[in-house]
Amino acid sequence: MVVNQTMEQRLQSAHVAINHDEAVAHTGVVTRAWSITRDGLATRAFFRVGDDATPLCAAQASCDWSLRGLITADEPARLISLDARGIQDVNDTSDHLLITAHFRYENTGFDLRYTIRVYPGAPGFHTQLALMPTRAFTPDQVPSYLGDCRSERLVLASEPAMVMAAGYYNDTQHRNYDHTPILQTREWPGSSTKPMPIDWANLIAVERDGRGLALVKESHKCVNAAGIDTGAFLVSKHAVEVTGLGLTPTHYGGGFWADNLDRWRECWATWSVLYTASDTADTQTSRQLAIKQMDRLRFPFRTERDRLIMANTWGSGGAGEGSRRAAEQTNVLRELQSAADLGIEIVQIDDGWQAEPDDPKPTAGEKPWQPNPTRWPEGWDRVRAEADRVGVDLGLWFPWYVEAEKIAWNLERGGFRRIKLDFMGLGCRHDIEKISAKVEALVARFGPTLGINWDATELTPRMGYYFGREHGNIYLENRENGPPPLTYANHIRYTPRLVLRDAWHLAHYMNLNQLQLTIQNKDRVVADLSNCRDYPHDYCFAITMMGLPLFFQETHYYSEAARRELRSIIQLYKQHRDAMLRGFVFRIGQEPNDHAWTGFQSHQPDTGSGYLIVFREVHNTQDSAQIILRFAGDREVSLTDLRSGQSDNAQTQPDGGITFHLPEAASFGFYRYEFTHRSRQVRCEQDK
Repeated sequence: MVVNQTMEQRLQSAHVAINHDEAVAHTGVVTRAWSITRDGLATRAFFRVGDDATPLCAAQASCDWSLRGLITADEPARLISLDARGIQDVNDTSDHLLITAHFRYENTGFDLRYTIRVYPGAPGFHTQLALMPTRAFTPDQVPSYLGDCRSERLVLASEPAMVMAAGYYNDTQHRNYDHTPILQTREWPGSSTKPMPIDWANLIAVERDGRGLALVKESHKCVNAAGIDTGAFLVSKHAVEVTGLGLTPTHYGGGFWADNLDRWRECWATWSVLYTASDTADTQTSRQLAIKQMDRLRFPFRTERDRLIMANTWGSGGAGEGSRRAAEQTNVLRELQSAADLGIEIVQIDDGWQAEPDDPKPTAGEKPWQPNPTRWPEGWDRVRAEADRVGVDLGLWFPWYVEAEKIAWNLERGGFRRIKLDFMGLGCRHDIEKISAKVEALVARFGPTLGINWDATELTPRMGYYFGREHGNIYLENRENGPPPLTYANHIRYTPRLVLRDAWHLAHYMNLNQLQLTIQNKDRVVADLSNCRDYPHDYCFAITMMGLPLFFQETHYYSEAARRELRSIIQLYKQHRDAMLRGFVFRIGQEPNDHAWTGFQSHQPDTGSGYLIVFREVHNTQDSAQIILRFAGDREVSLTDLRSGQSDNAQTQPDGGITFHLPEAASFGFYRYEFTHRSRQVRCEQDK
């Protein structure tokens, strides 16, 4: 199959060339080339620019996708079009070049669209299939299960030495124990003689000789909630494959293929990412950095929209009416005063504003979804005026099923700039399309500073971790304080080591600046199941500083002593926040367990500098410890203690280790660093 045109497009370091029977895409970091075959597009080369070693990926003979039951082996694909164009100044992702290939399969009655997003500077590519029926189908004419289809297949040039899989759990509401980590990872030797199915993971990696290929499934899959036809990764010594299109008729109630012709149905997308170890980063660090770089290009951090310190009115009154009362006019006005005093930048009104006190069905969907006049005698007018006066923004909670016009009514009158969407149960693609269209319409109407908080606290299929973040970030978990006895909600008792461990685990393969991390008033937490009172208030805030701090509480309950402690650390945090959020955050030290030296490193690869937060937990008996820094590479480091203002130069150990000293347990250090030179030994050898 031959293309009758040639085409070139450039955008910064990205370059796309379409020439006769091939398409070639360069990001400036990686290159991938596709041949046009009788079946579709087939990867013929995929490599990192400047890598002289044998590429991990070899040529694909047939096609990168396989849609068994929809596209038959004896039917050639007819290429309708193949083109490329620049996508710039959009709100939902970073600027990129977009390659679009349109194929037609006449006999089975489907058109197929394959898109390739080429982000400048990316370590990989974003690819996505979409299908459109060209004739009407009845449910019994379409295969009832399309799980044997492949949306991506890459051939390996040699057998991998190691296979790694990682996935995140949702249902954080019920996973607040030492035995329920939020991250699951597994590693295998890459010598399996048959395909290895991995159906629980968000991402996989295959590695050999310090080089790796990672695949990320852009879907709402979680380890404990597979979601809608999210499929599996298949790994063998010859190939890596991705199944699960998200288009099974079962999940469309049987009507998906029968109605709405001439409309594309998008499948789950895949990120294919290449990385290699370097003199300052091992393979694992390089893998994590490359995935985070791809994530940030796909779901960019919007400083004006995302960086705000938030308080949410739930979390201090227990379950039900106790916390709904916190969403009343009198209390929210008080919270605005408290937030302004502490330096909190947005107060989000949670559940309760819409219902009469003691309403037996406070979240019923048929409500008008306007401020209840008993709780809000002046509607949104008074609170909006007060928020403007004290310089604090407003946010508002909704169940996900509330109609867009009802949400818009409140946004217009209250000036809210952050929406928390709760209670999601996305059991079919109609639901995903409905909520996506609603959010896109609201952002288009109210502008890109309107952000969404995607609630991940329950087991029902929600947005997950690698989907939907174009328009906001993840509201991670409820961690409450009181009042006692709080027996109904013991499972969400605020415990610093567990909040810290969740963030530490998420920092493996997520950008923490897309996650809201909880702070509680530790003085009000019932002490039977939590040792939080053994930690200072500023420590509780420091846990969240490399993510997005969220006070899940009524902050006016803080004592004056606590407020002084918090004002100081919040003021210091704001001085460095923007630079810290620009970095890529990695976990360092040991896994938090109340006995560890642990923490985070925010690194900016282009400058070789960044920030460190180092924690000495409450039961740790050592006043100093050596912690291995990422990207150190046996170099000198300039280290500034941001709390004391003292600076010093130190030589890292060959493994990147540096010694930290904290004389008291339950304390933390906050540092800025810069790697200044290579090791003394290397410089001396060069001088010779």
